[in-house]
This record gives sequence, C-alpha cells and structure tokens, in this order.
Amino acid sequence: MALLRTLSVAEWRMFRDMAASPYFNKQEELLRLCEYLKRESARDFRERKLSRERIFEAAFPGESYDTKQFHYLISGLLKLAETFIGLQHFEQDGIVPDYYLLSACVERRLEKSYRQAWQKASEKLHVSPLRNTPYYYQSYLLAEMEEQFFLSQNVRRFDPHLQQAADSFDRFFLSRKLNFLCAMTDRQRSIPEPYQLTMLDEVSLYAGQSTWDDTPPIALYRQLLLALTETGQPTHFENFINLMQAKAAAFSPAEMRDLYYYAINFCIHQIRLGEQRFAEILVSLYQQGLEDGYLLEDGKLSPWTFKNMVVLGLSLRRYDWVEVFVQTYSRRLPEDSRDDAYHFNLADLHYHKGEYRQAMEHLFKVAFSDIHYSIGAKAMLLKIYYENSETEALLALLTSFKAFLHRNKLVSKAVKAPYLHFVALLGELHRYGADRAPALAEKIRATTTLANRSWLLEQVDKAK
Repeated sequence: MALLRTLSVAEWRMFRDMAASPYFNKQEELLRLCEYLKRESARDFRERKLSRERIFEAAFPGESYDTKQFHYLISGLLKLAETFIGLQHFEQDGIVPDYYLLSACVERRLEKSYRQAWQKASEKLHVSPLRNTPYYYQSYLLAEMEEQFFLSQNVRRFDPHLQQAADSFDRFFLSRKLNFLCAMTDRQRSIPEPYQLTMLDEVSLYAGQSTWDDTPPIALYRQLLLALTETGQPTHFENFINLMQAKAAAFSPAEMRDLYYYAINFCIHQIRLGEQRFAEILVSLYQQGLEDGYLLEDGKLSPWTFKNMVVLGLSLRRYDWVEVFVQTYSRRLPEDSRDDAYHFNLADLHYHKGEYRQAMEHLFKVAFSDIHYSIGAKAMLLKIYYENSETEALLALLTSFKAFLHRNKLVSKAVKAPYLHFVALLGELHRYGADRAPALAEKIRATTTLANRSWLLEQVDKAK
C-alpha cells in the first residue's frame, strides 16, 4: 500500500488503464480492486475502507473472505504496481526506450524502421539543453547502435560512429568516475570506514587535459575533486563555485542540488576547522541555491536546511536577515513541521538578541513534532534561566531534562550524550561558579561530545 500512496492523480488514471489492459492483467478481480483503490486515493485512503475485508469485498463482491485468496490478490496488485512504476521511469529515461527499439530493428533487419527511429531519437537527444553524465551515456548508446547497424550491412568502408561511440563513452566514463571519487572523498570525512579510491591519480591526470574543457561534468567534477583533495589550495573551491554557477544549464535540478550540497558541506567542514571566512560564502550559497530553487524538493525546503541557515545567520549576527528568512521560507516547509520550525527558530533569534521574554513565548508554542525540537527547546530554556538567574526554574529543568534524556527511548545515545554532558556541566557551573572556573573551563574543553560548548565557556569567563 505504501507504493500506491505515492501515485499522483494522473498516475492513478494510467495505472487503472494498465489494469484494464489484457496485455498486463487478465484478472477481473485485480481491475475491480484497482478501481476501488483509485476512488479511495481521492479520499486520502480512509483507514476504515482499507481493512482486509473491505478490500476483499471490492475485488470479490458477494464472496466470503478467504485469507489465501487475499494474499494472492495483494501480491498480484503489488507486482502490477511495480511493473507500472518501472515502465513509467523507463519511458521517461531520455532515448533509452528508443535504444531498445533500434536494437530490435537491427536484429529483425528492419532498415527503414531503423532509420526513422534513429533520426527521431537523435533529434530528441540533441534538442535537450542538458550536457550532463546521462547525456554522454545516451550519446554513446546512439553511436554504438549506429555502429551495430553499420556492421549488419556487411560493407567495407570507414564508419565515423565507431569513433563517436568511443569518444562519448570516454566522456561518460570520466564523468561518472569523477562523480564517484568526489562522493567517496566527501563521505570519508564523516564516516570511519575508508573507501578504495581506485584510479584516483590516473583519472585526475587524464581529466585535467584540455580535451575535456567542453564537457561540463568532467570539468566540474574534476574541479570539485581538486577542492576535496587539495584543501590547502583555495582557488580550487573558488573555481568549482564559478564553474557550477556558469554551467548550471547543463545539469538537471536534482544534479544541481547535489552540487550545491557538495559546496555547502565543504564550507561547513572548513568552518569546523576554524576557517570562519567560509561562513559568508556559505550564506551566499544557501541564498543562491534557494533563489534558483535547487535547495527545494517539490517546492519544499528541508526543516534541517532551514534550521542550519538560521543557525548560520545567527552566528554571523545577521539578525534582520534571519528574521526575513524565517518569515519568508517557513511557508516552504513541510506542513507537519512548519509551525514548530517557525516558532523554534524565531525563539532562537530572540534569544540571540537578548529578548528572552519573546523567545520563551515562541518556545511555549512549539508542539514538539520532532524530538530534536523538544531537546533544543529545553536546552534554550536552560540558558535563559541561567542568564536571568532564575535559580528555581533552572534547577527544576536540569532535573527534568536529565530524566527525560535517560528515559526517552526515541533518542539515540549519540544525541543524548552531548546534552547529558551539557546538563551536568551547567549544574556544576551553577553550583561552583567562579570558585572552580579554571578547572571547569578545562573540563568543558576536554569533554568530547558536548552541546553548547562555546556558550558554557562564555559563562565560565563571565563567572571569573
């Protein structure tokens, strides 16, 4: 049922037509079930209408419920739905469906049909504005198929399509290999298991030849790989950003989103290493990515990208920008997390501006649709209580927050640990203050996983 919930209204119409086609389905009960579920999809799949008995009745009207028949029915529906979505993706895959038609024409020696189909596929490919990795793969397929057709003619003369197939394959291979190398190099910074970066030196050297300057994915991913592997050369990252923005038309929106996230992750990593100049670059990347729509998926903004942008703006003290951003882009958040993200991030803004009353007003409006909002809100309240010297509220929340973290099974140990350490150290800071400030500062620095480390150190300095 999860698969069927993903179908759009238009897809439901096509899926129903497939179920009605004897070529794909000869079971009348499957067609009846498909029509029933199509009607229910328009009503958001009401749970009471999706019981086993209701589904069985829709497929086998007037018959008694039979468990074995029900399982056969659902299995048949799933196979039909999987065939449908597979065909949908296949038909949308550029000239790939045409390639298989061409292959059949060569095999059956249908010369006229082949030439018409090849001309149509060739025009379809070359009118596309994209010049990405799939484009070069499909260029290779067409040229390789033309070579197969040439061989089937049994003539002895020069065939340029053999060279075209080899050249397109080189472009495809280099583009894809560079993409893989970039992905593995990027991920190795955050996971302990090492990847085998085979052919790294050879591919980097070969891709550096001017031959590939007119191939956007090779030029771009090579520059990204240089930025990821030679981090001491800032011009590599600058060249990557410039190329990414100059060659945007050559890539699909999904590919551009991936490229932007490569750049964003690179900046975040550099900031963690103490390179604060990348903070401003990161803000501009987020802004440009949003303005161009690349950081939106189906028109929606990820709550975590939203929060990361707020945190970044606050760290740069760009409070007016943060307020405009929250008011503007909160509308782009998924509906189920929109209100919580709006109020939590406005609370964070008011907290940073020292407007504690307004911050608390927004915090109390957070319904905690996500456990991370609940944890973040409690930590923010602790900071407010401490800075306002509200001792009774501080001690009560320290106790309840600690118990909440220990008891809540929805929170992983990796998430709990930094906040448990924060609660413990804030408790020590409250109890001892200036008396143990130097030792406490050292303990804060030495704690490996710790939330709000810089804030704690700031309070220790104040206590001195």
